[in-house]
Amino acid sequence: MSVVDFTQWVIPDLPILLGGKTYSAHPPSVDQAKIIVAFMALAEIKLGLAKGPADPDLVALADAQTDTLAVITLGQAVYDQMVADGVDEVTIDRVGFYGMLFWTQGKERADWVAEQMWSPKDSEESEPSPKARRRSKSGPSTASANRTRTASTRTTGSHKT
Repeated sequence: MSVVDFTQWVIPDLPILLGGKTYSAHPPSVDQAKIIVAFMALAEIKLGLAKGPADPDLVALADAQTDTLAVITLGQAVYDQMVADGVDEVTIDRVGFYGMLFWTQGKERADWVAEQMWSPKDSEESEPSPKARRRSKSGPSTASANRTRTASTRTTGSHKT
């Protein structure tokens, strides 16, 4: 009987490039994956992306954790190396959150969320274009939705004075 080489089907590591150095987080173990899924489910409820209330078992599992999200999603060795390399706490937290998204929802979704949350916003992009209609600050719009021109009649048109 021949041996099956399963290497091509193994979940790859999560490579993280920071300051010219690449860290490599291994896929979570079964126990870590349970915790990551619990954190993700609770985050979705907290953010209003899923309806609550949260499952008490998920809450208990999350509450029982003493490690940071980054330790759980990246592994202790990667976390320790980032700390030793002087990576700041906010960045480590963001990478840990990204890891949670990556392991539960995939790279495409994790990249999209990271882009929305942490990319610098260009001040010109955040302002509506000059041609864009601005909402009234004093109340709802009174403009008609019907843009069809109608002719004035003697009773509704303006009179010359």
